[in-house]
Amino acid sequence: MVTHRTRVMSHSTESEPHAQNESDRDRARWLNVPRRDIAYSMDCLVPGLYFWFGRRSICIGGCEAETGYPGTVHSFAGLALVLPNYQIWTTYRGDYDPR
Repeated sequence: MVTHRTRVMSHSTESEPHAQNESDRDRARWLNVPRRDIAYSMDCLVPGLYFWFGRRSICIGGCEAETGYPGTVHSFAGLALVLPNYQIWTTYRGDYDPR
């Protein structure tokens, strides 16, 4: 027997941002990820594919940075691949320290 769950969405007021459904948020998670999250994922060797160019970024894998993590990626463009066995290949040669 399969049961379906229905999520009740409340109507947003002018002061609240428009609600997005869950699948839209999941799809948008990998697009335009903050550079701070990319730096954290590469620093902690979280498996994933990371690409950034200007203000655009794409991440397949990775995770969100912890609240107090100060690092960021400083280059204009780059690519990184982190594998599950803690191997990393990246075009980024800088540090993650804030400037």
